[in-house]
Amino acid sequence: MSPARYFGYELRADGTVVLTRGCRTVGVVRGDAEVARFLDELTEAGDNRQEALGRWAARTSV
Repeated sequence: MSPARYFGYELRADGTVVLTRGCRTVGVVRGDAEVARFLDELTEAGDNRQEALGRWAARTSV
C-alpha cells in the first residue's frame, strides 16, 4: 500500500508560499495580499486544512 500523500506548504523568505502534495510542488501563492488571504483561510480552516490547501492548489497550479 502506498503512503498517503497530503498537501503541505512552505512559506519562503521572499514571501511566497509553495504548495506541495507529497514531495511535489503543485502551486505557488505570490503577492502580499494573496499570501495574507491564504494564511487567513488556512487559520480559519481548523481541522479542514487539507481541504483549504487543496482549493488553493487548484487555484494556483504550476
